[in-house]
Amino acid sequence: MKHLALVALVACGGGSSSTPTNTLGNTAKPGEPPPGPVPAGCRVLGVIADAKTDEPLIGATVVATGEGAVSERVAVTDERGQFNFELEGHDKLTVYYNDGTGELSLRDACNRRMRVRFDSSSMYPPGTVMKLPSTFF
Repeated sequence: MKHLALVALVACGGGSSSTPTNTLGNTAKPGEPPPGPVPAGCRVLGVIADAKTDEPLIGATVVATGEGAVSERVAVTDERGQFNFELEGHDKLTVYYNDGTGELSLRDACNRRMRVRFDSSSMYPPGTVMKLPSTFF
């Protein structure tokens, strides 16, 4: 069985920057359309890990959605925090864990492995949706 070498980023958003970001945390460039959905036949293998401990988050619900998608894709992370999707027209990934919710763009996710750091602390007010950065490897 393959083991994945993983690199991670902290998932908290915040701070200020001179470059604006859209609701999914992508760099917004004036006059450019938002990133489009991934084409049919793409797969994404991912790992959801705790932002503080780097431990895999077992039982996180991961949902891929998009206006161009025929249906949403839903997975629950396994004992290694892994999920696997075949994508078609999906452009957003939403992660639900305990009472937390986070979102990220699926831009550039076609046929790649991704690692997502999810801050599972309770310091966010109910209903807060965190921007989740991801690392591809």
